[in-house]
Amino acid sequence: MDDGSGLVALYPPLLDADYFREHRDDFACIVRYGINHPIVVNDVPFTTPMEGIKRINEVEIANIFNFIQSSWYPELSTLSEKEVKEQLQRCASAAE
Repeated sequence: MDDGSGLVALYPPLLDADYFREHRDDFACIVRYGINHPIVVNDVPFTTPMEGIKRINEVEIANIFNFIQSSWYPELSTLSEKEVKEQLQRCASAAE
């Protein structure tokens, strides 16, 4: 897992993951609130719920994204604290 490969059929990979590339605008919501529905990553279904980290702040979320981005996705832009706040506002509004 340290290499971004995921955990067999339980948790999807971060390395070369189409889901990561396609869901940049959902990253903050995924980290804070988790995912409780099936997702497909690189044509492989994953159904295990992934718990969110409720107490994580915007800077920490941006740092996680930027670490992943710099490690495996240099073609993607970094994620700013402002973008994280905007993402969290959108998903909070959607949940109301």
